[in-house]
Amino acid sequence: MSDAHDLRLPPRWARKFAKLRHWLILAVPIGVAAGLGVSALELLCNAVLWERIAALGLPWRLAAPVLGLLLSGWVLARLHLRTVGMLNDVVVQYHPRPTPSTRRWT
Repeated sequence: MSDAHDLRLPPRWARKFAKLRHWLILAVPIGVAAGLGVSALELLCNAVLWERIAALGLPWRLAAPVLGLLLSGWVLARLHLRTVGMLNDVVVQYHPRPTPSTRRWT
């Protein structure tokens, strides 16, 4: 047997499977951490905060979403993060701008 025979790459499906396995090893812990974070936030908002706000009365229940938006806007401003256009900038950078077509439909 020659050495060249031993240096062959594995089949394409095997390389793709190895890459998929690598991504799954990364994706599973990230997904679990994100799920736990969302569950903790939901528990905090519904079980802890909302029960206390609901006990305060109607004016506080009406003001709570506005106060939450103001607080989150203040936090984002302190962190120097843009809020409204962040996702839009990502989409614009990813997709090329449409060019006017010179073809006329008759």
